Amino acid sequence: MLKKIILSVFAMGYFSFAEASDSFSFLSAGAGARALAMGGAFTALSDDTSALYWNPAGLAQLNVYKTHFTGMFSNMDYGRLNGFAGIYEKMDNCAGSAGLSLHYFRVSGIEGRDDSGAVTGDIDFNAGVLSVSYANIIFEGMKAGISLKYYYASSLDSIGKGFGGDLGIIYKPFGPYFSTGMAVKDINTGVTWSGGRTDYVETLFVFGAAQSIILEKFSVSADIESNTALILKYRIGSEFILNKFLAFRIGLNHGDLTSGFGVNYKNYKIDYSFLMDNDGFADVHRFSFSAGF
Repeated sequence: MLKKIILSVFAMGYFSFAEASDSFSFLSAGAGARALAMGGAFTALSDDTSALYWNPAGLAQLNVYKTHFTGMFSNMDYGRLNGFAGIYEKMDNCAGSAGLSLHYFRVSGIEGRDDSGAVTGDIDFNAGVLSVSYANIIFEGMKAGISLKYYYASSLDSIGKGFGGDLGIIYKPFGPYFSTGMAVKDINTGVTWSGGRTDYVETLFVFGAAQSIILEKFSVSADIESNTALILKYRIGSEFILNKFLAFRIGLNHGDLTSGFGVNYKNYKIDYSFLMDNDGFADVHRFSFSAGF
């Protein structure tokens, strides 16, 4: 019964489709267990495949592998499922890097009712964002990237579709150990629903800085995020690389404590992150698996 009540609350945001930004608010959950363990302060870092989400410019600085894949999975309580998958390819002859990613969200078991209030059965809500990204070096120390996005959401007979994109830069003015970053996320033409209504995904402006110290074993990073209403959120994080096999992370995501670790073996990597659920119902555990070739 409690699950039905809580899912009804979710339905007010995710199923009523009052605004497209409600239906795609799952995007604020982030991507990549490593970045999330660092509080999501990743705009200036963006040095793994999750750059496809945080800042597409980061693709231009990924040089360890020619091809790299990352998948993230989070099976949350109350029927919620959130995941991310991304792959990038570093092209030859300084032609830059290209990537493809899918960010998806699902809520199952929402209690449906008709106009009279009678229960009609359970309803599922599905949403996803497919992105195609490209990045390259503009000049020494400066990288730039762009992502083109396709938005999709559905439940019952209601379907929403739309297009948008991200822009990002990363600049290292003083050498390789200090970086700044900026990303404009979800610049969009809106999501058009069955019936003709068009709503808009919230556009975000993110500024970040990161510093690597102690022989690149320890790094700290910070982000400031603003929407068009100038509502600010902050994120800070740090990572300590113990050795080539193990790393530990901690951060704050708008006041919520995050933590996690990563395990590396050759060209494979498993990352874990822990944070309090933004809705306050339960803790969230996320896992990422990465492989480079």
